[in-house]
Amino acid sequence: MSRFAHCLVSLAVVLLLASPTAAPAQQSAVPCNTCDGASTDCNSCRTTCAGFIAGADMVVLRPYASDPERATLTDEEGVLSMTMADNKFDICPRLWFGYVGAKGLGARARYFRFDHGLDAEAIDVETTEDSSFFDAGTRVIGNGRLAIYAVDVDMFQQVHLGMWNAVLGGGIRAGGVGRTFDYVVDEPEEAIRAGELSKEFDGVGPTIFAEFRRPIGSRGLALIANTRGSVLFGSERLRIAGAEFDAMASSASEKNDAIVGVAEIQLGGEWSRPLARGGRVFVNALWEAQLWSGSGPIIDVISNDIGLVGCSIGAGIVR
Repeated sequence: MSRFAHCLVSLAVVLLLASPTAAPAQQSAVPCNTCDGASTDCNSCRTTCAGFIAGADMVVLRPYASDPERATLTDEEGVLSMTMADNKFDICPRLWFGYVGAKGLGARARYFRFDHGLDAEAIDVETTEDSSFFDAGTRVIGNGRLAIYAVDVDMFQQVHLGMWNAVLGGGIRAGGVGRTFDYVVDEPEEAIRAGELSKEFDGVGPTIFAEFRRPIGSRGLALIANTRGSVLFGSERLRIAGAEFDAMASSASEKNDAIVGVAEIQLGGEWSRPLARGGRVFVNALWEAQLWSGSGPIIDVISNDIGLVGCSIGAGIVR
């Protein structure tokens, strides 16, 4: 099953679990703990219904990974020039599950993974003339890949700030960034050469977040603004395999202590509906951006920052 299908199934399961307990449209009295914040009575309420919460997002992101738009190699015999493609959008999942108590104090676990081929590092060229780099008729094939994951375990408190409903909290994040570039060089009358360059980081550290919701009117609509920051402490591993260097081995590896900072922001809108037993089911659409700073290119000559930009469509049950 494709990643797109997995995301759709996750969203459908959340909605199906919520629909049997949705409050009837003709219900005359809505409990304060299920209101949308539009009325005075609801705004004065500071409690919630205890229970489980869950949700799933279908996230569509494009990576910005310091890739060149054009690569040129020049020597006394000529110029080898390549125009690189832009990285494309890809779909990835984000799932979360937790529990919130009657006073708005809760705990939540969240999982996110982005695993995407870098189109800007996809190379397939064949030389037509001899150069000091390659002989005529040489074919060079290369493929890059970016993998990012994050697992969060959070504690949070639900609060009311005037017309805004907020969730404030923090916890522990385990996360990582990995970049790989595989290549094959097929020269005439020579053995095929293949190699790999890879750089991977894994770490653990604190994370803090704030999620804001501003109800609009009485039809379940709301504005959403979320932000999260994390600092990960761990190790970074660099590996070069299959390369041939003068006076050097054909492979090398290195491991170092490293620190990676992560910043995330989401902005968008939401539609929700109260549930008869408390809480509400929601569907949202958000613009999203992530910045992973401190572990980037395999060879650090441009930038150590990796960005993800796109949007998400999510559904879930909250209290």
